[in-house]
Amino acid sequence: MESGSPCPAALAGKYPCRTLLVDAGLAAQAVRRFGLDAQLQVLQEELAEAIVAISHLRRGRRGAREEVVEELGDVLVLIDQLRTEPFMAAEIDQSVAHKCSRLRALLEV
Repeated sequence: MESGSPCPAALAGKYPCRTLLVDAGLAAQAVRRFGLDAQLQVLQEELAEAIVAISHLRRGRRGAREEVVEELGDVLVLIDQLRTEPFMAAEIDQSVAHKCSRLRALLEV
């Protein structure tokens, strides 16, 4: 999988379309096939599963590390799908840049 892959040809030039982990064409195709609302619901479910997995890890449950890795992988792939949507990509990127700036400031103290 290529990081930061370009937009699918049909979307190129219309808005920024980058993904972090998966091919942008694959991510956009998933949103087109299943629909944005469905993928948001799946993301919500995966985030809940990640929360449970993290709780298991913190309590020392056997196999929890692998569970966390699996669930976070699901979350990241779904976030990449959302980043192919024109109204979300720029806003997500701006939010990430702002949060990284705040983190940088905290770490410099």
